[in-house]
Order: sequence, then C-alpha cells, then structure tokens
Amino acid sequence: MIFKKAKWIWDGSSAENNNYYVRARKNFEISTSEFKRVIHKNKIVFSITAHSLYQLYINGTLVGNGPAKSAAGRRSVDTYNVKNLLKDGSNQIDIIALNFGTGMMIACFDVPGIIFELSLPSMTIASNKDTLIQKDMSRKQQTVRRWLLPCLEDVSPGKQNKIFKPATVVKKDVLLYHRRVPYATREAFYPARIIREDIIEYPNSVISFRIKPYIVSRQELKKCNIFSIPTVIVTDIVSPRCQIFEFTPALGNITWFFKGKKVFNQSGWAEGLWQKSPKITLNKGENRLLGLLEKSHYEDVTLAGRSKESVMFKNPMGKGSFAVIRQDKDFGQKNMPKFDINDFKSNSVDIAAEHIMSDGNLQAYVAGAKIIKNIPVKTGQIFPIKIGSCKNRINARRIIIDLGKVVYGYLCFKVKGSNGSRLIFSMAEGMDVHTGRVQWVVNNAMGYMLSGSNDCFESFLPYGVRYIVVSYTGYDDAVIEDIRVESAYCGAKSAQLVKTGDNLLDMIVQNGINSMQASTDDTFNDCPSYEQVSWNFDNRLIMAADFLTMRNVSIAANSLLLFAEDIEYKGLVRCCYPGDWQCQIPLWSFHWIMDCWDFYKFTGDKQFLKKVMPQIKRGIFEVSKRINKIGLLEWKDVWHFVDWKYGRDDDHAINTAEQSVFVGALDSAIKCATITGQPSTMIKKLTNIKNGIVLAINKHLWNSATQSFADSLHEDGSLSLVSSKVANAIACLYGVAGRKRTQLLYKRICASDSDMLDVGSPFGLYYIFELMEMMGDYSQIMNITRNLWGKMVAEGDKTNWEQFGEYKVNFGFPTRSRCHGAAAFIIKYLLKIPK
Repeated sequence: MIFKKAKWIWDGSSAENNNYYVRARKNFEISTSEFKRVIHKNKIVFSITAHSLYQLYINGTLVGNGPAKSAAGRRSVDTYNVKNLLKDGSNQIDIIALNFGTGMMIACFDVPGIIFELSLPSMTIASNKDTLIQKDMSRKQQTVRRWLLPCLEDVSPGKQNKIFKPATVVKKDVLLYHRRVPYATREAFYPARIIREDIIEYPNSVISFRIKPYIVSRQELKKCNIFSIPTVIVTDIVSPRCQIFEFTPALGNITWFFKGKKVFNQSGWAEGLWQKSPKITLNKGENRLLGLLEKSHYEDVTLAGRSKESVMFKNPMGKGSFAVIRQDKDFGQKNMPKFDINDFKSNSVDIAAEHIMSDGNLQAYVAGAKIIKNIPVKTGQIFPIKIGSCKNRINARRIIIDLGKVVYGYLCFKVKGSNGSRLIFSMAEGMDVHTGRVQWVVNNAMGYMLSGSNDCFESFLPYGVRYIVVSYTGYDDAVIEDIRVESAYCGAKSAQLVKTGDNLLDMIVQNGINSMQASTDDTFNDCPSYEQVSWNFDNRLIMAADFLTMRNVSIAANSLLLFAEDIEYKGLVRCCYPGDWQCQIPLWSFHWIMDCWDFYKFTGDKQFLKKVMPQIKRGIFEVSKRINKIGLLEWKDVWHFVDWKYGRDDDHAINTAEQSVFVGALDSAIKCATITGQPSTMIKKLTNIKNGIVLAINKHLWNSATQSFADSLHEDGSLSLVSSKVANAIACLYGVAGRKRTQLLYKRICASDSDMLDVGSPFGLYYIFELMEMMGDYSQIMNITRNLWGKMVAEGDKTNWEQFGEYKVNFGFPTRSRCHGAAAFIIKYLLKIPK
C-alpha cells in the first residue's frame, strides 16, 4: 500500500472541464524535536500522483513534475526525497495540477484528482479534506489545443486568486504503482546564439472556438478519435468599411467559402499553408463566411487575418459569433456554393460563449505576423537580452533564439518588465535564417503577462524546441536575464559516442542520439514538438539504437508494458498508447509483438516476456480470425499506413506489407512462446498460421507479369498496378519471398528500377536496410545513409527527420518533424560498418 492516510482530492469541478488548473496547498509545522529527527534520517519521502498532471513545490522550491504516463485505470506514483527542503517551524506544500478534461493521444480520460503523502519520522502529512484548494485563475482556461497535445499555456501571475477553500475528497478506483522509470534529468540547455530581431505586425483579427462538442456525443468527446460528420459553420464578418481582409495561417481543418466560392482549405496540423495568403473583399457591414468540416482530428478552429480596420465575427442565426449546422453524411463541398442558411434555421446550434476564444490562440498571432523591419543583431554575449518597447498591441518586437539543436523540456526564464507587458514564446524546430521564415509547429506556444517585478517562471508543460521565438508587446523595454530549457528526458544523461572512423557518419550517429534523447521522456515517443506520442513501431526503431548507446532498459520496458496494460484493447494492441485514440495501424501493432522479442534478445529478461505473453497470444489469435477464404489477412476500416510516399496503394483490406509483417509477428510470437514454455500445441498452431499466410501471399499477391509482389489486392479481385520497393523488401525480409525471389527482388530494390515505387521516409527505408543487413550489404546502407542522412547534417540540423526531402509536402521545408527519434535506427547499422 503506497498511501496510508492520503485521500484523492479536487475542487469539486466537473471532470469534463477542459484545460482546468487548480492549486492545492498544505501548511504544516515541524517542531524542533521532530526536525532533529528529520536531520538524522537518510531521506524523507514525499509520494504524489495526479490526474492529469502536477507540478510540486515545497517551501517555494520546485520539486518535480509528473506523473509518468500510465494505462487507464492505473496511476504511476512518484516519490521524492525532500529532506533538504524541509525546515524547523512552518512549512508549505504547493501543487499546481491540470485536468485535461478530455481524452488525448498522450493520456486517457479520468476523474481528476491529486493524492500526496509526506512521511516524517513521527507524523504524516497527507492530502485530505483539510487541504486547501482553488481554481488557478492565473492560468487561462480558454485556450486552443496544441493539435493533439494539451492546450497552450497562457499565464498572468497578477490574476492569481488568494482565496482557498477546503478540498473535496474524490472517489477514484485506480491501481497505484511505483514509478518504473528514472526522473527527468533536468539538464539545462541555454541559447547558443540570437539569430534575428525584428519589428513585426500581428494579425488584428484572431478568434478561436471549440467545434468538437457540437459534433460528437458526450461520450465520444472524452475520446481522441477522428470525427467525420459533415458540419457547416456560419458567421458574418462585420466590417466597419469596405476593405480587403487577408487570412493568415491558423489551424482548424475547415474549408472556407465566401460568396459561394472556396477561399482556402485550412489544415489541422500545418501552419505554413500559403505562399500567398488568401484575400477577400469585405463590404461595409455583414459579410457571410461559411465553413465546412468534413473530417478532423482537431478540437478547435481558429480564424486569423488582417485588414486596415479590425473586424468582428457575428452569428447571423442566433447569439454569439458562430453557429454550426450538422449535415447528412453525403453532404460535401459540392453543396456549399448554393448553401442557404434559411433552409436550416431549425437545425442550427449557437456556439456557446464559453467555447469562443477571442485571445485563445497565441500562436496565430506569431505565425501570421508580418515583418516590418529587421534589426541587426549584436554578436557576442547573449545575456542580458534586451527587447525594445512597442507602443501598441499590434506591433511587437521579435527575437529568435537558437538553442543549437532540438531539445525537449520545460521552458524557464527570468525577465524584468513593466506590469501588463506580454511575452509570447513560440517553439519551433526549423527556420530559414536568411529570410526569417519560421517552420511553425501546431500551436506550440505559450504566453506570459509580466507582473512588473522580477518574474521567474517555469512552464508547466514540456516542449520540443530548437528556435525560441520571443514576441514582446509593452510600453517599456523588457530584459530577459535568463532563458533556458530544462530537459524532460528521463534516460541516461549522455551517451559515449562510438566512433565509426568516418566524420560524416559520426555526426549522423550523434544526431541520432540527440533525436532519441529529445524523443524520450518516461516512454519512447515519436517526436517532441508535434505529438509526444508513444507509437509502437517508432518505439521499436528507437529501442534498436538506444540499446547500442544509452541502454534505457526501464524506459523500453515501460513503453512496452503500457500497451499490455490497456484494458480496452485486450487482444492486438492499438498503434499508440497510453491515450484515447481508438486506432490500430496493423503494421504498428504487429511491431509491438516483434519489439517484445527484441527486448528479450537485448536483455534476456524472461520475466518480462512472461508478463507480455498473454497479450501477444490474444493479439495473434484475434488477428488470425481475419484470415479469409483464400488464406489472406483481410482487414477493413483501419489505417493501412506503411510509408510516407505518394503513389502507394496500401489502403485496401488486403495488402502485401501487412500480410508479410504479420508473418514477422508470428515468427516472434513463436519464439516468445518457446522461451516462456507455452504448450507445443499452441506453437504448432502458430506455425501453421504462419505457413498458410506465406503460401497465400505467394499465390495471390505475386504478379507474374511484373515479377514482383503487388502492393495490394483490390476489392474487385485485381492486383494493384503499384509494386513498391518497401512492400517487396518486407516480403523478402520476413521470409515470404523465398530464396530465389529474394535474390531477384533484392537486385531490383537496390537498382534504380522505375517499375518499382521508391521509398519516402525512414519508416519505409527501415525494411530495406534490414534486408540489406540480412544480405550482408553494408556498403549499400552506407551509401544511402551518406546521401539521405547527410542532407540532414548539411541543413545544420543536429537531429533526424521524419521524412526525406523528396516527399515535398512541407511548404518549402525539407521535412515535417525535424526531430524524429525513429529515424535514429540508422545507428544500429553504422556501428557495425567496418572502419
């Protein structure tokens, strides 16, 4: 039993309160005699956990953030030695806690709460109804989500409420367990240089609103699923004069129409949308703007833009600024030119004031800013950083700080400035240092209103960032005396670089290490800026390189075990977890099984294998039920993702990559079953399933005309006309192709064969490299690595990319995420190449 006296507490607010912060406080006395006993103890333990997150202070000193991620129905408990923070006499515990209020891709929905206990030699201080609590008024609740991450932080310390009330004891039925991984290293990363200083002009119209509550059910609102109910958004842009309105980048997944014509498609994840911002001509008065949501994974919508005089948004169908009208499933963009709101007055719903955010998306100001003037940057000493004043709230001073590489952690700063001045910190991974064009990342910003004294602050949430874009509005100059990012990485602090004997390859290895450290907290994650999500294929690729460098065994184990503890997916695991996205990518789920075997190969931990074996077994047999009459795995209505590459033809119920990777998963399952002593009848059954799939793939997916495996079998029974290098490499790698076909296909995969679709990202290239290693062809691996990973080095990035530049969908930048831990898998080959 971890807690002896502590109770779960909260402030009595609803579990569905979005982005809701509280402050809890406990004052207590330590007598002189008790304090003497404290001094003679080796440690004094403080135990704490919360839902969703907490930040703990004792006597004004930050102790830590947590807890580690956990599966639904479970909660990891952190323990700290706080002996050196206690004092004789009055002591104070302060906790800031956040309830997400919804399911996310990094956390599951649950009743919010805090529970803590301080164990002193002869007394216990615990959370209970006598603990004081309040809503944290200094943290703005109405802000947009950072795509699939928590809402952005917007802090005004001067608004903090001084009145606390007794806490409400909360009933929570969760399994508590001790933290399984180390704590954050808190390594400090300071600016390497200041790149630019500019005077900028913000958009003068920015408005956001939550859309998801008006489209999905209350139960579905607690999930993080994609929703695809066609919905029309109605608003009137009210203009004081006839003028041009220029839209600026903002997120939302809406297609907007004006006067019956499509103006622009708004993305849900990329803010670098337009080389030229779309414009419309407004008449004086009301101007009808219609939006169509067809499919989205995004809770919020933001509209931003600029005009000579600012505009307002008015709901022509009722109260507030916007109305929504749900449509039938067949409704689409073809219906929008003649859409008449008068036909739908009885179906419209006003978006409530609590869901309208006039200042809820700080990133929209920064991403839509226009450079008015560039100011030369002085070289040399970085601190103190002086930021000049601006006399209005539209113009701002902008300074871009380079940390030297992408890091993942908590933004900390110390600043002097006048009361009411505002700082916006936007976190970016990439930029064009010559033009000042920044590669923005999904609302990755936070705001801070200065109090007029020496403000010291640490962010509640961790961020992925290389370039800190600081935008300032205030009537007086501000001075940043310190700014840094303290690492949220929970693994080994550093790794000894194993030299390959080649300068470029050594830099690629170091970039891989940097990427893994920035993509790891208490689990392996895909990337630090866009998602911070534990995807099981990404985890497998990271682990392959991590075990050769940092060897973060506990983090690897935790990443795998969380999937096995998922009470909702008791068979085949989902593609990412913990979180409330009910999604399976078959390849990703199969890789979890293979990753469990990899973990055993690296560690020899048989007890771990026994823990996960029941889930492996249930998963394999669940999938085997999808084998159809011709012996192939047939799976409809899932994300058939294989590689980021245009022209692929995997989105079918039967595709070659999934069949072949399932064979690889079966092979790993057989090995796991053998080691854990499973019955021979079960092992034989698994072997028969594997052999049957192999025969069916060769019979039904081999195209004799092209002498290769087709990417898929279409619903009409015809083979896909696409034959990709990735799908064929997978068939060879997992023993599907057989010796002769493997020899034939390998030559074509390595050659510039125009009849085979090429690779598009490190995800696809992984299979090809695995095949090349199987064939002992390290020279091919080295040549490709020099070319593709060498470009990352040449760009000045000290981390690995999610995509290769050839993918060409990133608005003038070579990739989306510039720090993707999975691409570090290259290390496993480079360290084997002869010097």
